[in-house]
Amino acid sequence: MNLRDKIWDWAETLDHWQNDLLRRIYEEGELDKSNREQVLQNLIATIKEEELPFKPLLLKKDQIQTAISDNTPVKILSLSNLENVGTVTEKGRLDFLPDGLTVIYGENGAGKSSYAKVLKKACRAIKQDLEIYPNAFEESNEKGSAKIKIQKNGTTKIIPRDVNAKPHPDLNSISIYDRECAEAYTEGNVMDIPYLPSDLRSMKQMVNEQNLIKESIQDDINRIKEKIESLEEVLDEFPQDDKIYPIINALSRNTDIEKLAKLKGLNDQENDQLDEWQKKVSASDPRKIQKKISALESKKQDTENIVDRLDQIDKRINKRLEETFPNLINDIQTLKDSQEMLKEEFEKDLPGTGNEAWKTLWKAARNFSVNYAYEGESFPVLESDGNPARCVLCQQPLKETGIEERYERFDKFIEHDIEKKLDKKKKKRDSYVTEIKKLKIGNLLSGQVRNTLREKDEELIEQIDKIDSDLALRKNEIIKTLENEEWKSEISPISLAIKEKLSELVTKYRKQIKSYKDLKDPRKLKKLKKKIVRLLAKEELNKQFESIRSIIELKTEQEVLKKAIKQLNSRPISDEVSKLSRDVIAPDIKDQLEKELDRFKLSKFSLDVKGRGRGGDAKSQMLLKNKHGLDPQKIFSEGEKNAVSIAYFLAEISHAKHEGSLIFDDPVTSLDHRHRAKLAERIVNEVNCTGRQIIIFTHDIVFLLELEQKITDSLLKIIYLKSDQNISGRVVDEDKGRPWTGMRVNHRITFLNKRLTEIRRAEKNKDVSNNMIKVMVKGWYELLRESWERAVEELILGDVVNRFRLGVATQNLRRVQINDDIINEVEQQMTYCSNQAHDQSPERNNPLPEFATMETDVKKLKKFRKELI
Repeated sequence: MNLRDKIWDWAETLDHWQNDLLRRIYEEGELDKSNREQVLQNLIATIKEEELPFKPLLLKKDQIQTAISDNTPVKILSLSNLENVGTVTEKGRLDFLPDGLTVIYGENGAGKSSYAKVLKKACRAIKQDLEIYPNAFEESNEKGSAKIKIQKNGTTKIIPRDVNAKPHPDLNSISIYDRECAEAYTEGNVMDIPYLPSDLRSMKQMVNEQNLIKESIQDDINRIKEKIESLEEVLDEFPQDDKIYPIINALSRNTDIEKLAKLKGLNDQENDQLDEWQKKVSASDPRKIQKKISALESKKQDTENIVDRLDQIDKRINKRLEETFPNLINDIQTLKDSQEMLKEEFEKDLPGTGNEAWKTLWKAARNFSVNYAYEGESFPVLESDGNPARCVLCQQPLKETGIEERYERFDKFIEHDIEKKLDKKKKKRDSYVTEIKKLKIGNLLSGQVRNTLREKDEELIEQIDKIDSDLALRKNEIIKTLENEEWKSEISPISLAIKEKLSELVTKYRKQIKSYKDLKDPRKLKKLKKKIVRLLAKEELNKQFESIRSIIELKTEQEVLKKAIKQLNSRPISDEVSKLSRDVIAPDIKDQLEKELDRFKLSKFSLDVKGRGRGGDAKSQMLLKNKHGLDPQKIFSEGEKNAVSIAYFLAEISHAKHEGSLIFDDPVTSLDHRHRAKLAERIVNEVNCTGRQIIIFTHDIVFLLELEQKITDSLLKIIYLKSDQNISGRVVDEDKGRPWTGMRVNHRITFLNKRLTEIRRAEKNKDVSNNMIKVMVKGWYELLRESWERAVEELILGDVVNRFRLGVATQNLRRVQINDDIINEVEQQMTYCSNQAHDQSPERNNPLPEFATMETDVKKLKKFRKELI
């Protein structure tokens, strides 16, 4: 089964919306915005299990064709206008051969890496996380930039670049080999396959289109997210109760909006409760609480005092009016009548005997006798120490007959039960009078108390003032009646109906005090706050209900879009590409790798190639078969690692149907002379056979000369870079860009003539010192001497032996020319040049050679070359 049959079988397993997407790609290639939107709407309808709004047209087998053509190769024509890229000069410009080999040569620090990094970042280099920095020794916040001129389909285009931007899509057919390739390949990493068959690129395009649709969906999700976040901002401070807040905190498309509707809003009672509880909590500061409690305690105490006084009035007046006071007066009257009967015994005595005054006198005499005159003896004392006692009143001896009998009669009268009862009743009466006299209510009504009661009920003060007035009248009436021992039945009780209201007020104060004291208890305060939060949550829910409804609707829409993103997962496509890569592409790369290894004399290694798929891209992995399962890097030497990596790189690009440009950055690192020569041969062969554009950055002069010797001049361009002071990347216009070391004799003669013109110009410049002219002349003769040395290799020895070439070119032996005249000429000219170049004593004061002399000296070399060619 071929590649297209396998793609067809796979397409039939797709959902209609996705099969339709693949069909559109085969018909149209890259989709426009309208096509993507239709695919998206069909996908969303699929998720919602609704009818698809755009009828899907499924892929037909005969549609699987190369609708997506192989990438047209892009040629890089130039790299210029580098700004803020290392120390490279802004005037630096590299112009490349569109068809052939361009070699950029320079010693260390010449600026090659800066140019190479710009190209690697713009093209398909493995390491894309590299950062290109400006000159580290200058302050600059400007972004690095450059211009890349390309040729595609016969037209040219300039690509302006932020040098740290992502690779440019127009440059994706260009492959780059550098030291990171060597690391990645030999570490066993999974790498991109540079060029894909067109049908696999249709699957890659499918991933790209799905990713674009995902980006569109993600934009919608982000917009919805912003709307949701904007709406949710007002919910950030939503009261965190235990019933509503958990629902609000977890709003989703499944949230029951009807359930929330039943929880929103407060009734009148809840509004009152909320207001009361909030006031309490607002005073939850311990000092404020105590102040509030103290104020309430004072009000409660003042009110309790009034209630207590009303209780006393009720108890000591009202409740005694009906029975207590009348019965007491009746008892007193009855006892007084009985007492009168006893008084008949005193008819013969002094008038008044037996009355109250007399009883008082008697009691005083008893007290004086017992406690003072005859302390400790029973009253009356009639005899003391055998002699008659004295009367405690007149203090005369008690000698008169009958005194004892009279004393006994008086004492019996005083101790009589009627007397005791009457005395007790009168004491009771007196205590009642005392109590009644003490009864007051006005003294409890300070201005503050009046204001407190007035705030509660204006009538309270009026009623208390009425009780105060009634109390004064009743007191006078009752006291007068009790003291006269005559009861008047018309005395009415004092109305105390207000006491019930005051008692209720006291109860209310107690509850308030308790609630504020509860605020001191963290647990009770927490409980109260919890109640408040519940009510606030209901109140806030009512305010934000429509916003919450909108959030739920948006989250429902967002959830559908998230499911759409999951459906656009590229993993199934990558899995299929991986399978095709493994079964179709990897074997081709493996076959080519074996050929490349054989070219590099590395066929002793048994390497395998595995196909992979990621993100719709076909990828490959190079594995070294060994007993320990080690990565190639752990086995290869540095040179082998580099050589094998180059072979693998060339194997990967070999299966492409087009000839994309190749860029090599310092490819001969760690290669020995044999592998270096093989690589030069392989690169030149690639140019000759495929016509590829190849660009090489190198600092290896031997490698440069190897390439130069193996390729025709028309297919080679050499660019020589140098650095001057703080500027690098300067293109040196020495003969066709060749460095001095690589120049042949004819090139050196041209260069020496150019330099001679510069010296002559400097001599005419008054700003150039004689010492500087002397240095320039000495340097010129040093180069002339080196040119005679190069003439020995090239002209006398016929390039049989070359310092920068491997081996001896025996085929050039017939070109060897040597005789005494030639030897003498070379010795003479080299000695002459050495004398001019070497340092001389100032005392000799040798004059500098004139321009005409120097011109003649270089003509001698030119003549010598011409004679030996």
